[in-house]
Amino acid sequence: MKRMDRIKPGADTQVRPYSAIQPICTSAWTVMPIPSTVINRALPAGISSAKRLCTGNRSRNRRASCAECPEVLAEYQKVTEGLLLALPPQAAPAGLRAHLAEAIQSKPAAAAPARPRFRLSLAWAAYALVVALLIVANILQAVQIQALQTQQALLIKALQENQAEMAVAAQPGVTVLKLASGPTAGNLIVSPDGKQAVLFLRGLAVLDGAHTYQMWLVPAKAAPVSVGLFQAQTGQAYVSTLVTSAASMKSFAAFAISIEPQGGSPAPTTKPILVANF
Repeated sequence: MKRMDRIKPGADTQVRPYSAIQPICTSAWTVMPIPSTVINRALPAGISSAKRLCTGNRSRNRRASCAECPEVLAEYQKVTEGLLLALPPQAAPAGLRAHLAEAIQSKPAAAAPARPRFRLSLAWAAYALVVALLIVANILQAVQIQALQTQQALLIKALQENQAEMAVAAQPGVTVLKLASGPTAGNLIVSPDGKQAVLFLRGLAVLDGAHTYQMWLVPAKAAPVSVGLFQAQTGQAYVSTLVTSAASMKSFAAFAISIEPQGGSPAPTTKPILVANF
């Protein structure tokens, strides 16, 4: 196809003198305005000159009617249609189709609405909080139950010891030894066979955690023999403990109590605080 800048005036494109188209150029130009740079290059010389002349007068009588306007407009339409076909067709670059397909496939999916996810997160957070509270409550309850069981075991043990002590003290023919030193005083009640005894003391000082009270059976010509440990508790009015011996206590010369390191000693390390002779 021939380029439009090579079009020559012919039968379909007549060159009209400016005097002939001046009355109608303004109306025709305002119906279909075309850039002057394009028209100057593509229109035949007569029409291009008419356009330039019309440009100076397009502000005059814009709405005036004329009989030749459709004919002039038809001439312009022929020229503009030729402009659309003036350039040769261009082939698409190689790989354009593949590039477009890849761009479409790699387009990220639309993000899910954040609001439902936020609501779901709140629900899970509330559920987790309830579960955590239940776990904490169960742990506290287990600790309380264990503490109660420990207290119950101690009470049972104390009751059993008290019953054993009362059984020894209630026997007929018991031997009572008195112990006294300052504010501390008490009795050692020995069973008739001498293999069991009950120690009752009041006013005994509470020791620190590094020390304990240790009881001894002292023979006449041998080393003392340990017969047990005990502690004084804060708030206790008196201390009572059961003393047992494989041999009769009456065969020993004395009964003594000393303060020893926690866990006891194989032999007394301090001077006894309380002593009672058989």
